Amino acid sequence: MSQETFCILDPRTTAKEMREALASVANILEEHDVITNAGYSSLMAVAQQLRRFKNNSAWQISIERETPVEFEIVDNIYKETEAVTIELSSECISVDFEKPFPFLNLDICIVIKNLDEEPVSRWHFDLANKKESELMQPGPLTHVQYGGHNPGFRHLDHALKVPRLNHPPMDIILLCEVVVSNFFPNKWDLIRENPAWCDAVSICQRICYSDYLKKIIQTLGRSNTTILHEMDANIWSKNLSP
Repeated sequence: MSQETFCILDPRTTAKEMREALASVANILEEHDVITNAGYSSLMAVAQQLRRFKNNSAWQISIERETPVEFEIVDNIYKETEAVTIELSSECISVDFEKPFPFLNLDICIVIKNLDEEPVSRWHFDLANKKESELMQPGPLTHVQYGGHNPGFRHLDHALKVPRLNHPPMDIILLCEVVVSNFFPNKWDLIRENPAWCDAVSICQRICYSDYLKKIIQTLGRSNTTILHEMDANIWSKNLSP
């Protein structure tokens, strides 16, 4: 299949467009009682961070761990009998659409806690780090990893730092969609075809998936390499160098 068969839209998104998408998602989640009041405030605060970037196509956002996007309590999830809370936080998401690969920084996580505020599960989506040797961290450039640091509960940190699983970048809105579809399926049925919801999600799909899909498409027709090899941090980052 020729590469021309595929059409991937330009992922370029201004700070204003992203701010409007975040505000739209926050209002929809609040309307359907999916996020708490604090969670709504956190999402709107993230949207406000983007005001200073105006119509620029380079911008950044973050969500402090102390003020995460907090979802309503979900019953009968942990061990199928206990309730949990779900939180999203992000150390930094920084993009510049003038660069060959738009993500300059990406670190976002989902934490699931019991009602005693103890973490029972944590996933984070990020980019491979550059080491002191100037080589990249082993594994895929963009990946998902189970575990990570649990502030205040370091004894619950997961003992393994691998595997780092090949995965497209994820952002706040895409992870909100993941949480709603998995933990609030009845609300998801009411939200998933909402035009405003779909419009906001589609913006983030283009931002996060375009370069990942391009890399897959460029590799699928080759028999002398593999997708995982081409997405290795040291290989992919070398190909992005001017």
